[in-house]
Amino acid sequence: MKDKFIWVGRIMPVLALLGLVLAACGDEPKPTSPASTTVALATTASATSTPVVLLPTVAQTALAATTAATTALSNTVAPVTATLPPATPQPLPTGLPGKISIVGNDGQLYLSRLDGKSPQILLGQAGVNPVQSGDGQIFAFPTWSKDGKKLAAISLNIKSGALVTSDVWVVKEDGTSAYKVRDSEPTGGIYLNFSPDGNVLSMLVGGNGTLELQVADTSTGSVAKPSAPRKLLEGQPVYSSWASDNATLLVHTTDANNDTLNIIDAKNPGGKNQNIPFKPGSFRAPEWSSDGTRFAYVAAADSPGKPQALVISDKAGKELSRQVGNGEGMSFNWSPDGKQLAFMSQATTGDFYDALYLADVTAATKTKIDDGIVLAFFWSPDSRKIAYVTLNPTSNIFTWIVYDLVSKKSALLMEWGPSEATAQILGYSDQYSQSDSIWSPDSKALVFGGYDKAAILQPQPGEPQIYILQVDGTNSGQYYKAGVGELAFWSK
Repeated sequence: MKDKFIWVGRIMPVLALLGLVLAACGDEPKPTSPASTTVALATTASATSTPVVLLPTVAQTALAATTAATTALSNTVAPVTATLPPATPQPLPTGLPGKISIVGNDGQLYLSRLDGKSPQILLGQAGVNPVQSGDGQIFAFPTWSKDGKKLAAISLNIKSGALVTSDVWVVKEDGTSAYKVRDSEPTGGIYLNFSPDGNVLSMLVGGNGTLELQVADTSTGSVAKPSAPRKLLEGQPVYSSWASDNATLLVHTTDANNDTLNIIDAKNPGGKNQNIPFKPGSFRAPEWSSDGTRFAYVAAADSPGKPQALVISDKAGKELSRQVGNGEGMSFNWSPDGKQLAFMSQATTGDFYDALYLADVTAATKTKIDDGIVLAFFWSPDSRKIAYVTLNPTSNIFTWIVYDLVSKKSALLMEWGPSEATAQILGYSDQYSQSDSIWSPDSKALVFGGYDKAAILQPQPGEPQIYILQVDGTNSGQYYKAGVGELAFWSK
């Protein structure tokens, strides 16, 4: 019982970081600069908000004793409530595809080539730990270009634990040619996303009492001649999505308490922008389909007391179809192949998303995948699986569950707890899924930062680790340690 209360004490601030209580669209919590357990960092008081989370009050059935990690669950919409015994992570195998960027517990940015060697520093300095000292440069939220050849990352320059300036860096995957596209600004960077061709970097940053969406051309930038960022718009909050043409952004923002949805020409200064008339529902990030022919957003109910709807429009903004949710809030993402949508929905009386659905965008029908407390979900690159995170309100332990679209079955693979930076990703998975991948390129494994169940049950869980979790094949449910760290993303 003592260990449970220790974990609850650790998980409470993590739950607060998730920001999962949905309010009116303009009042929703937004991505903020990351907070360390030692150093609290913020952009400016007026440009950030503190997410507020209420603990779930819905009654849940007590968890069952144990179950095998690879047990396939029946095709049911009931919440997955089995538990797993504490397991021991195995040594990292060789032959895993791609590369992994890691934000270390020291605030430095590392790269693992998954070759059995120790991760190398990409940005930062070996042997320094500004997270502990409160002085130096902390790197956060690295973002891969889609071709895996370069990364962008936010740096927070701190003194005595306070933010002094912030930069945005671009670096090649081999650690060379690092340069700044945003240099020594007084407000922090918040969110980064490369255009599909990897040439243009969109940056959400703190502004003068609000937030700014900026872009920088990284195709011509270099150490000697870095690209200057260009401001597109301001608002609070701001969520965006790149189109496949590498020139267009779909932006959902609030300005003067009015929610707007706009198609922005991000390539040409003074280019033509298009406003999409809509009655906004409670959602954050809109999203283009991968082929750029459609986009999705959430519209408010037609009448009071009715559920909101997930709307699919053509690229000109003409509505094609809509999916009705089950209450007040929705969070969604397209499958990578652009053929399907998955979305979480929040019941009117709930504090969390309490269902996960798979939507048929042509037939306007939906299939319920899970009926429990769902915190986040992530499509596999091959569009055949959905990895999602649930919370058990009795133990406050998170679970990784993978749904297979072919077999139409789910499997509980791991119980765990997230690091604070990983909790930020879970809380805004609809936005981060558009820029970052926790999936391996072959859709067979996940990477994430946090604590396994064995660590959670200890009086002192220790530092968060980077884990790789197998989700496919005979080793499904087996996990490995890839290093120590707060956050990790796989190259695409």
